[in-house]
Amino acid sequence: MYRALNHAYGKSVSTKTVNDAYDSYKQQYGENFDAFLSQNGFSRSSFKESLRTNFLSEVALKKLKKVSESQLKAAWKTYQPKVTVQHILTSDEDTAKQVISDLAAGKDFATLAKTDSIDTATKDNGGKISFESNNKTLDATFKDAAYKLKNGDYTQTPVKVTDGYEVIKMINHPAKGTFTSSKKALTASVYAKWSRDSSIMQRVISQVLKNQNVTIKDKDLADALDSYKKLATTN
Repeated sequence: MYRALNHAYGKSVSTKTVNDAYDSYKQQYGENFDAFLSQNGFSRSSFKESLRTNFLSEVALKKLKKVSESQLKAAWKTYQPKVTVQHILTSDEDTAKQVISDLAAGKDFATLAKTDSIDTATKDNGGKISFESNNKTLDATFKDAAYKLKNGDYTQTPVKVTDGYEVIKMINHPAKGTFTSSKKALTASVYAKWSRDSSIMQRVISQVLKNQNVTIKDKDLADALDSYKKLATTN
């Protein structure tokens, strides 16, 4: 599968793109990076290949499956523009509750992020991050909780996510804008959703293999997609 994808779309994915994604994971997991790799069955080299496969698969998706106007309109119903928040990730609920109590007592969010957050990638800048609704690295529960906040508000109860518990403060939640001005972002959102759908991706990969004159049994294709799906679930 990798060879077929690379032959078809290899020029569209640079080594820098893969290395930047790899470094982002290293920064996110810090000293736990090797444990993350081990838990997901990757070596450092196989993880890089999986990242490249992921990018190649997304290129294939965009080449072989186009977004219709009706699909854009459906995405518009739940679309959210790029927002900026501060967040504090804790390993347990009690710590998150204490953070909320400290905020209620008037303590500074950025200061608490530096002392209490376990997210090594953001704690030193006060927990500040920006994201759009098509972001794949954040839990859906995180995004849903953030979108409910007005500027200056923070979550009054801990938000359960995959890596622990979050306290989130909204910094900038802009107006939604218009459908026409948001089409580019909506298209990206639809593709992000499709890339997480294993049935859609299996059809896309099957088409790539067919186009490259590669014959493969259904079971072998499913096995070949395992590393892609495993990586997709970590995004």
